[in-house]
Amino acid sequence: MKCRGLRRRRIETLAAPANVFVKLDNGRPQSSNHGFARLPVFLPWEPNRLKDFEYAAAHSVDEAVSLLAARGERAKLLAGGTDIIVQLREHLREADLVVDVKKIPELMKLDFSPAKGLMLGASVPCYQIYENEEVLKHYSALADAARIIGGWQIQSRASVGGNLCNSA
Repeated sequence: MKCRGLRRRRIETLAAPANVFVKLDNGRPQSSNHGFARLPVFLPWEPNRLKDFEYAAAHSVDEAVSLLAARGERAKLLAGGTDIIVQLREHLREADLVVDVKKIPELMKLDFSPAKGLMLGASVPCYQIYENEEVLKHYSALADAARIIGGWQIQSRASVGGNLCNSA
């Protein structure tokens, strides 16, 4: 199998369900639902390996906005990181710069008042939502949803804001 226009790093044998497999019939490939054969494929990257990118931890909304504006489409936000890192590793997205917003106080804010309702910052980790007594009392469905997102390792980093943005 020839590969044109791509730099060959290594040959991989793909076996994921999303890949197309063929049945070998007298040495000739034929489409089939059974009798699968694994075919070598040339990939332009090494699978499951992150491409290099710069990392910046913003400490204010203005700093995050200026970092993102400077790089445009090649900059990505890291609110929790449980989705974007996987997407970068699987080459579903590309980034030259990843801006971590976990250190911005406004985005880590979780407050409730009867007059204003719930203030939920985009980077608040899931465990803080379901451990908050006011959220449990007034927004039990939100607390239940936050509780079922991954295991405790994911819940300590993942944000509801990130999960909403990624439909995860």
